[in-house]
Amino acid sequence: TGMNRDQTKAMQTALNERGFSTGSADGVMGPATRAGLRQYQQSQGLIADGYPTLELLQRLQSGAQ
Repeated sequence: TGMNRDQTKAMQTALNERGFSTGSADGVMGPATRAGLRQYQQSQGLIADGYPTLELLQRLQSGAQ
C-alpha cells in the first residue's frame, strides 16, 4: 500500500528524530529519505530496500528503535 504525503512526512520526521537522516520532512520520497529508511531497516534486521510502508510507519511511531 502506498503512503500519502502526510504519512511520508510523518515517517521522515520519525526517522530524523531517531538519527536516520532524511533531510527535511517534506513528504517526498527522495534519495535522502530512501537512504535514511534503508539505514533504519538495516538497524532493525529488516530487508533494507528503502521502500516505505504503513507497517514501517506504525513501527516507527510505536517507538521501535
